[in-house]
Amino acid sequence: INRKSDLVKIFKIYMAAKLFTFFIFLFYQTCIAIEKGIIVNVVDGDTVHLLNDNEEKLKVRLQHIDAPELDQPYGKESKFVLEKLILNKKVIVIGDKKDKYKRFLGVISIDKIDINLEMIKAGAAWHFKKYAKFDQTEYQYQIYDENEHQAKLKKIGLWKENAISPWLWRKNK
Repeated sequence: INRKSDLVKIFKIYMAAKLFTFFIFLFYQTCIAIEKGIIVNVVDGDTVHLLNDNEEKLKVRLQHIDAPELDQPYGKESKFVLEKLILNKKVIVIGDKKDKYKRFLGVISIDKIDINLEMIKAGAAWHFKKYAKFDQTEYQYQIYDENEHQAKLKKIGLWKENAISPWLWRKNK
């Protein structure tokens, strides 16, 4: 009788573990979205249009960065940097939500290169720290922050001048 009750307990634990694994997988799938496709348009230094593998056009906002507005100093240059990096190229976008404008928020990569981070390295965008503390791992935050600091020190891109952050630019308009 003990052997039978032990087998029943083991079976219950096994089934509970399978059920737990299923729900974790389901939760993970609903939290993280992966889109693959080609960048067909660059709107500005932090927004693009992706034609995904299902032939759907998605507006994507590069997460963790904020680029100058087109009508502010270095805005057109920032857009050009992003175009050189990704226009008409096959990309992967990993994200987990949409913003208030219904743009898919994500990190864009090509061959495992973080394009969002490349924009910071090129001095074409700011590390958007307002939301990054909630959306980035501590490691990602440090990498983005350090690369922004290096771009500032080297006076690369928008750091050549006394640049005004886009969030202040928008607030003053």
